Amino acid sequence: MFDLQKTASYTGFNRHIFKLVTGKNLKILDIGCGEGELGRILKHKGNVVYGIECEKRGYELSKKKLDKVLFGDISSLQLPKDWKEFDYVIFADVIEHLYDPASVLKKIKPLLKKGGFVLISTPNIANWLIRTRLLFGRFDYKESGVMDKTHIRWFTLRSLKKLVKETGYKVEKIDFIPNIVLSIISIFSKNKAGESIVSKESGAKSFYFKIIYPVEKFISRINPRFFGYEFVIKIRK
Repeated sequence: MFDLQKTASYTGFNRHIFKLVTGKNLKILDIGCGEGELGRILKHKGNVVYGIECEKRGYELSKKKLDKVLFGDISSLQLPKDWKEFDYVIFADVIEHLYDPASVLKKIKPLLKKGGFVLISTPNIANWLIRTRLLFGRFDYKESGVMDKTHIRWFTLRSLKKLVKETGYKVEKIDFIPNIVLSIISIFSKNKAGESIVSKESGAKSFYFKIIYPVEKFISRINPRFFGYEFVIKIRK
């Protein structure tokens, strides 16, 4: 058994994507599967999970947890002919790392079964904190977050919808992750390593998601384009 409240990290399990996966006995492809934590939990629910990972460490760990894993970059990787009929293809914090996300979304379309879904989560470059920093001429790269130094592309809700439309998909659902409280905590609450106290599993993080997050989410619905830290969308073939 696993506890959803205790299983989440930036590099591992994406609880927001997880909640969008509905149904039983599914065949799922997790692109950029990292260390395989999301896939491991989806397997625990009775699904078959494949993965693709371009970092060696993540690949070595994920292949011990998932049914099949390929090592390589989805942009150039030649996929096996039997990799098809997927119910879901997942891009959890991945498309911002791709030079040409449109071509990749078109590439994976034949892998989906009829009525299959693609789940995407990606940071919102137009959130309030980034806008405030830009107002003061700040465009500084970070080790993680919206301004992660490895990001190649940035998206607003409008540009994300445009990407979906141009690649021939239809939007099924759009959700967002708020960042009012979390951003403030991340700025002022650091541990000795310089990390936010909510960057890893801790009592503070558990308290945030259980008590503060629902209230923050409710308030942020006033303007998700402004208060949303990340967009999570479900699109269909």
